[in-house]
Amino acid sequence: MRSSFQRPRERTGSDGVRKESANIFFGRTEDESQAVSLRHRYRDWLASMSSVESAALPAERVTIVVLYGILATLGLSLVAFIEVVLRIPLSQGSYVLVGILGLLCAVITLKFSPDAARRVAVVSVAFVAVLLILFLTPWNTRKVFLQDFRQIDPRMTVGEVSEIMAGYKLVHQSATTMSFCHSDETRYDSDVGVVYLEKGKVVRTEFSPD
Repeated sequence: MRSSFQRPRERTGSDGVRKESANIFFGRTEDESQAVSLRHRYRDWLASMSSVESAALPAERVTIVVLYGILATLGLSLVAFIEVVLRIPLSQGSYVLVGILGLLCAVITLKFSPDAARRVAVVSVAFVAVLLILFLTPWNTRKVFLQDFRQIDPRMTVGEVSEIMAGYKLVHQSATTMSFCHSDETRYDSDVGVVYLEKGKVVRTEFSPD
């Protein structure tokens, strides 16, 4: 009686014998085994491509963090140029706006590069620290004068205005206006802060730079 077991065809090499035996054991034809081989190769190719993409991601993330650092530096440079070089003191609201924009950039950076949280945090802390230094440093007498002058609010009385501006020279006063200056230096001697009054109370203020 002939045995139903079919011996695998001989192939050169041990790998060929093992593959042929496996195909017969699982009942695969030659075409099916080739299809399986192609699927395995395709899967290996996808794995290699994903590894290449994952290797490229850190460079992209670093680029995003560097871009955030450049934007923060440009923003601080612009503020410093206006404050120090042009001698135009920015209001507290302007500094708050710059700070919000900077932190918003940090949030966007973290969205695209969550793994760079530590670097983004370092840049953000440095950004806020320098911004506070620019705001708090009295670069010139005009800045100190404006910080006090901007404390005058509508509906304040003449006495309250005089209390706030006690350290400055009152150059003119009438029933409708009060004018203050802060320095006799040539570049600041025409700086005048004018307070407009109505019935003894502040209506509005106006600063006229030199």
